[in-house]
Amino acid sequence: MASTVLDPIADGLVTVIQGLSVTTRAQKWLLRDTDARPAAVIELPTVRRTDVDMAEDHLGQLDWRSEWPVSFYFDFTDATFGQAQALEVIEKFIVAVDANPTLSGTVQEAKVLTAGPPEIDEGAARPALVYPTRVGILDFV
Repeated sequence: MASTVLDPIADGLVTVIQGLSVTTRAQKWLLRDTDARPAAVIELPTVRRTDVDMAEDHLGQLDWRSEWPVSFYFDFTDATFGQAQALEVIEKFIVAVDANPTLSGTVQEAKVLTAGPPEIDEGAARPALVYPTRVGILDFV
């Protein structure tokens, strides 16, 4: 069973990431294979709604504001290559969302709000550079 408001947003983010010119595997909710890198995981969002004593922005529509953690995973066996690849992919992701702020008509507006700070995960079989981002979404339902 899929949600009718939030799941299409996650699918839109997956589509944007898969469209990057750098081969990046994207999936929702959980990183299943930590050895296939670069990879991106769209995590569960934080959702904010209009306060109960406030009016919605548009007559007849409900405001849905959400922030989506999107974490990118890069191989860190070669630290120089991993960091260079991270910068390339993160920059392309930000540019791609800026170029498609409606996620192909899925939302009213999307924007990458933050990127970083990156962390090194040495718990995997191979060390990984994890680069978190947060994507802000405005949607009217």
